[in-house]
Amino acid sequence: MSRPSSKGFTLIELLTVIAIIGLLAAVLIPAAMGVQRRAKAATSQTVLSGWSSGILRYKQAYGFYPGLGAASYPTADTCLKLESGTNASIFIMTLAGKNPNGTSLTAGAAGNRAKYNRNSEGFVDFAAQDYEDYTKLPASTDTTGTLGTNNYLVDRFGNRNIRVVIDYDNSGALKSAAGAATATGIPADIVGYSTATGYPARVLIYTSRTEVKTIDVTGTVGTPLSDFLDVIAAQ
Repeated sequence: MSRPSSKGFTLIELLTVIAIIGLLAAVLIPAAMGVQRRAKAATSQTVLSGWSSGILRYKQAYGFYPGLGAASYPTADTCLKLESGTNASIFIMTLAGKNPNGTSLTAGAAGNRAKYNRNSEGFVDFAAQDYEDYTKLPASTDTTGTLGTNNYLVDRFGNRNIRVVIDYDNSGALKSAAGAATATGIPADIVGYSTATGYPARVLIYTSRTEVKTIDVTGTVGTPLSDFLDVIAAQ
């Protein structure tokens, strides 16, 4: 009685299967990456929208927009760059009503509570993912309000170049904002905020792909430049 033969794949059949797998990968991998980018953009927009709402709630509570560390209270529309100096720290203390590490704002006439949020009300809850490196936040004994050395607020792409534009003249539109980026660094949909044309919003928070710097690509986050997208939240 003869045994049935066990025939394997021929070389041509194997090469055909490999070619098909390669074609499928070429189609599916970019599609999956596109979905991931859109998900990051959507999450980032939700986060920035929450921050915008926090600024409006601050105004409802106190009757004025937060000064966010300005030497004198702004009377014209202003764009704040959160990656600059202590701007991010002040932004967090103002909207969270506490220090970035969760400790209470310093009291007294010259303390941070009097400067930024006199009732220590919480208008925004900042998450660990909002920081470039959450582990750099200082110990719980620190009450200075710092984010730690070389630490920043970032969007979900890792872009630390976050712009906050506020309607300080209460016109209902953002126009010729002081400190605005150059037109090439502003997404086309909102470039009017930097000119007399204006943009219809009271608060605008955004990140722009064109403002991504080398450190954003090669630093802690390490997101490839091609993966960054503009993120815009306006209210």
